[in-house]
Amino acid sequence: MRRRTLLRGTAGASLGLFAGCTGSGPGVDGTDEPTDPSTDATPTPTLSATPCQPKITSTALAVESVVCGIGENAADASVSPTGDATPDADGNPPTYTVTVTGTIRGSDTCHRARLVDAEPASDEDTLRVVVESYVPQSNETVACGECIVDIDYEATVELACDYYGVVAVVHNDEQVAEIPLPE
Repeated sequence: MRRRTLLRGTAGASLGLFAGCTGSGPGVDGTDEPTDPSTDATPTPTLSATPCQPKITSTALAVESVVCGIGENAADASVSPTGDATPDADGNPPTYTVTVTGTIRGSDTCHRARLVDAEPASDEDTLRVVVESYVPQSNETVACGECIVDIDYEATVELACDYYGVVAVVHNDEQVAEIPLPE
């Protein structure tokens, strides 16, 4: 969850709730005359909707290519749309798509990539995306090209309500990237 957005919303609501509460008596100007509520300049506080926690609704991974290479391990991430969104006309929470594009190392041309997990990290503001290279059962009995391969992939994580501030990408038990997402 984007903590700064939450803090801004609660700070503004708190200020609105306490506005005009510093008078010394029935009248704000110190007189015994009560103020006319119709001419009070203090706005009525408006509380925004309570922010909700991001919820993962679906995940997917597609292998884009498998080519002999240098055994690269790299990743990048983006989110769409960015910023605050509002519920749809039926009151459903907004949805976001986090896309991770990366390259993971494989030992030979039979290796592919798969999404092992997508889950919030212990700090609750990081989405941890775990990808591994493996040999699919269909490739276990075929002759494989003997070279280190770069497996390009695109993983998508659909979220409802909100999105995480950071995406940590893990390849074969090693964290290869930590990408902050725009607010």
